[in-house]
Amino acid sequence: MTAVRESEVQNPSDMIVLGDSLSRWYLLGSKKSTLFSGIDFLSRKPGFYYDEGIVGASQRHHGKSHAVFADGHVEANTIQKLFFDVDDTSLRRWHIDNQPHSELFQ
Repeated sequence: MTAVRESEVQNPSDMIVLGDSLSRWYLLGSKKSTLFSGIDFLSRKPGFYYDEGIVGASQRHHGKSHAVFADGHVEANTIQKLFFDVDDTSLRRWHIDNQPHSELFQ
């Protein structure tokens, strides 16, 4: 992980810096859970998530996940919006330059 200076963040009120833990996802129709760990787990990398995990995670917090932004406020957003929507508004929240970098999701 690379440190970022506060002055490098173009839009602090719209940049995600920390997220609600999604490390324990319950599999459909099961009481079993799978534990994932590591800094890369909160990621928008294509193909990173498993379908069973997504459904299980969407059952937590009424289908929402909490995210802390660089200005300190917290929002509850759907897992779909945080990790799967590829519109410019959703993507730019993940980058210090406040650009969507949609080329990463082609």
